Amino acid sequence: ADEENLVCAKSSSTSTVSCCGPSPAEGLMTNRKSRRASTCSTSVGEDFAALSEASDDDPGGDDGVEPAGGAAAAGGLPASSVAGRVWILSQDPVGCRLVQTALDLAPTPSERRAVARELEGRVLQVMRCPHGNHVLQKCISIMPAEDLQFIIDPLEEKEGAVVQASKNRYGCRILQQLMKKCPPRQVHYITERVLGAATSLACHTFGNYAVQCVMKFGSEEQKHRLVRCVEQNVAEISRSVVGGGVLEAAIANAAPCEQSWIARAVARDPEVLLTLALARRGHASVLLVLEVLRGTADQSARAVLVANATKLKASRYGRVVAHACCAEP
Repeated sequence: ADEENLVCAKSSSTSTVSCCGPSPAEGLMTNRKSRRASTCSTSVGEDFAALSEASDDDPGGDDGVEPAGGAAAAGGLPASSVAGRVWILSQDPVGCRLVQTALDLAPTPSERRAVARELEGRVLQVMRCPHGNHVLQKCISIMPAEDLQFIIDPLEEKEGAVVQASKNRYGCRILQQLMKKCPPRQVHYITERVLGAATSLACHTFGNYAVQCVMKFGSEEQKHRLVRCVEQNVAEISRSVVGGGVLEAAIANAAPCEQSWIARAVARDPEVLLTLALARRGHASVLLVLEVLRGTADQSARAVLVANATKLKASRYGRVVAHACCAEP
């Protein structure tokens, strides 16, 4: 709500654009849609810093593209009618579905590129729009990687745009999709900027997802550097509400020898170990630590957890860890 109010105050003169008159049901939601659509009506010159950090009610991960299947019927317009109006329609909850339909139904790659090209110069705005971000996700999902450079270029040209997008409720989704779809060399700049701020992003409500994507889809050299970063900053990351997810992704996707580096860093700090074991987003990383260290001479993690079994069993997530310790030979 804070995020929406901040941007709406800056763009109060911009009204929501709709491709057709609302149905009776849609009319009941007019005010709500107007507030949401206004969040993407700021000028091109404004950057992501103009937005306050969003609340934790959105996971920040990929929750799919807004369904476009019934969009044409709902709007009563053919997909071809979006020509020249892609940016306007992308800001609207119904219009963005029409644009997605146009992308889906474009008969040739060149016509699909023509639709997407209308967003050039406005990508950073579309990226943070609650409706427009779904249009970019659609582009990423159905267009070849080489045709997605129009999304990557603005992130490279604007200083700080990658980190700001990582921390944005909607922008973080676009970065995730780009890192999943494009080869590491194409998104090298993006992953390097995420790595440069890895510790702070790992502790951020939305930024942590970008860090996890680097661990999953980055080059081997980038993964190695991220593992080292996580190992050296494990205490700070573990104190974050979302840091456990980063630790879990780092252990799960690291090379076998590197997994033990993180596992031992967690195990040698009892406070870190217990903090993670009791956390919703941390207990799974403790289970991985136990798995990595099983059969090795380092049983310090298990010893700490067994000694704190009573405390663990009093917690919903700690019980899972306590059960795993008891199940070990």
